[in-house]
Amino acid sequence: MKHIYTLFILILQFSFLSVISAQSTRDTLYPGVDLQILKMEALKKEVIQGEGIAVQLTVMNLGITTSESTRIDFWVSDSDEAMLTQDDVNSSKIIMPLKQDTKLDFSQLIVIPEEYKGKFVYITAAIDPNPRNGADPTPDNNNKFMGVKIGDPASYKDGMYTYDGAIKSFVLIKAPKKIIRNKPVKSKIIFSIKGTRAPKPGQTIDIILSKDKVLDAADALVMNFIVPPSRNGEDTEIIKEITFGKHYAKGKSYIFAVMRSGKWNDPDSKNDASGPIKIKLK
Repeated sequence: MKHIYTLFILILQFSFLSVISAQSTRDTLYPGVDLQILKMEALKKEVIQGEGIAVQLTVMNLGITTSESTRIDFWVSDSDEAMLTQDDVNSSKIIMPLKQDTKLDFSQLIVIPEEYKGKFVYITAAIDPNPRNGADPTPDNNNKFMGVKIGDPASYKDGMYTYDGAIKSFVLIKAPKKIIRNKPVKSKIIFSIKGTRAPKPGQTIDIILSKDKVLDAADALVMNFIVPPSRNGEDTEIIKEITFGKHYAKGKSYIFAVMRSGKWNDPDSKNDASGPIKIKLK
């Protein structure tokens, strides 16, 4: 029994010393709640205007009391000296209650405004004080600040910033050998995105009428339409009726489907146009 009692005392002493050692690694253990943003980093090095960027954060409660649910606000600015107000909050995140010495890792998607013109965008994260947590003993560690480079979409080919729409195929559906003018014929276009970002508003597909197999400035625009919503790496089938008016000359011609990239620079224009389809207008 004496040996068991001695072993029990040694275990208690070891446990007590372990607790003291764990607490001695920090400068101060505050009563109440003490939330802190330990780390904030972007999950990629560059971003472009209008794009979302994921930001990874680590938040910890350094106090001895479990925190209440707390909101973290995010601001975006094009200046590292911008005055941030509550009206300018880009997005917010509610984090769960945290016990003493508990860490929480999470990510937040931050959308970069399209009007930014600078070389960098600046992201600020700040803990919004919850009155139920009481006064924060260390408010200076409640925020983090970082800058992310703004990239140029035109400088990345087949990369994360590419807007590369492509016309994979263009055919007429059950079209007669001679197409009667002013009478619609059905067409099918297979559109694909070879880049990694979906098309933005302003991209269109033109149907072009040409006298030969080569596209040039003398060709006629028969119709155009907005590119429909599409997913990266997937084909989108587009069915359209085409009507050739009486003002187009009778006889042999060629038609093309051509994608126009709008305000976005297309890194590979070679896949923007279909091959020619030979037709005869009557």
